[in-house]
Amino acid sequence: MTNLIRGPLIVARSRYFDSKGWDDYQPRGDDIIVATYPKCGTTWTQRIVGMLVFQSGDPFPVQDSSPWPDFRLPPPGVMLELAESQTHRRFLKSHVPYDALPIYKGVKIIHVARDGRDAAMSFYNHKINYTDDVIGDTNRISMEDRKFGTPYLRTDPDPVGHFHNWLSGEEDQIGDPACGRN
Repeated sequence: MTNLIRGPLIVARSRYFDSKGWDDYQPRGDDIIVATYPKCGTTWTQRIVGMLVFQSGDPFPVQDSSPWPDFRLPPPGVMLELAESQTHRRFLKSHVPYDALPIYKGVKIIHVARDGRDAAMSFYNHKINYTDDVIGDTNRISMEDRKFGTPYLRTDPDPVGHFHNWLSGEEDQIGDPACGRN
């Protein structure tokens, strides 16, 4: 399928997500992309979509059934390989903004929103429980990425401090439209 409506307009990259993960995406005409900001109901929506796709309310492994191309922790390409291997109607996950995604004819995008204050604090609760392995992987990614080049620090244990960092853009994943696809 080559019915590209428009390519990505911006580069969106955080320590966790990178829109370049979509660069080699080969869409199928009936793909569904669940694209939300973190902690806004992504997994909940994936489960609903999965029940519709599989025509069953039975539990299924959402991480294996719904690849996440912009996730930075697995090696590059792993999520798109998983997507290519699937024989069911695909539903993929993204945490990058709409303007960082390629848009194809026939590919459906579902967006779920949540009050930003709730999302910020839910993300805090998620990150405060990162394991040492996740911290180590995120630190490696942060050091190798010239956008950051600094170590990843554990989440501020003070929820108010975390919220203020979130408000000031610490979690901002938007890249500069003029910076190219670097």
